[in-house]
Amino acid sequence: MFSIVGEEYGLIGTLFFMFLFLLIMSRGLKIARASRNPYGRYMAVAVTSTITLYALVNASVTLGMLPTTGQPMPFVSYGGSALLFSAFAVGVLLNVSACTDMHPRARIRNEAEQSPDVTIVVPS
Repeated sequence: MFSIVGEEYGLIGTLFFMFLFLLIMSRGLKIARASRNPYGRYMAVAVTSTITLYALVNASVTLGMLPTTGQPMPFVSYGGSALLFSAFAVGVLLNVSACTDMHPRARIRNEAEQSPDVTIVVPS
């Protein structure tokens, strides 16, 4: 798939394509840093590393920098099991993210909804 993106969209398309995986990597590591327990931190680092490593290996094979490995491009390559793994991995990453304090406004809003006796003002 990386070669098709390169053929159709050129250098700008491939750079944008790899930027999306860089964005996934940065957000995953941010989630890992914000995790409160070590298990969530390790899980977030493992999921993020796996997705970005698969993307880098696939791009390197396409560019001829590595020998052929048969590694799929996450979220893009055809195949049910690769897409299923990628979706499952992002779901685990989102679950770890939900257990962090990355979204304090959502946490305050949820606490206010659960206890109607307390009025909490959330600044805009």
